[in-house]
Amino acid sequence: MAGATSGLAFTTSGVPVGLTVSVPGTSAASSVDATGQFTLSAVPPGAVDLKFSSAAGVNATVAVGTVAAGDALTVKVTVGTTTATVDDKDQVKASGEREVEGVVDTVSTGSFVVAGKTVSTTASTTYSLNGHTGLASDVVTGARVNVK
Repeated sequence: MAGATSGLAFTTSGVPVGLTVSVPGTSAASSVDATGQFTLSAVPPGAVDLKFSSAAGVNATVAVGTVAAGDALTVKVTVGTTTATVDDKDQVKASGEREVEGVVDTVSTGSFVVAGKTVSTTASTTYSLNGHTGLASDVVTGARVNVK
């Protein structure tokens, strides 16, 4: 059983014209539509890289994480001519566990919003904040977090 990857891809100029996305070494490939949307099915389990290319000379690859059979991964990627970066990531594992990564949009008492998802917190909850472990009280708007 394979996983699925979907998302939004935007070029640094904002227009995803003529982009194709694929998982190198597999048959998983898709066109990126005019709104930036793409969907890849039959993504084999393991570490996943997405390769973006176009006739206009785009040739950029980015690591988006590891998927297991039955996982669904949604990413927002900014694509340059030779580089790509993951802006947000939302992964729902086959077990139902969810992992969200991105920049914190808002913070309120007991929760914060990252990648459009509300994360409930307690004073003792820990997160990866800008690459370091921190407490929920350390979360601020604009911080990059990874929540499992």
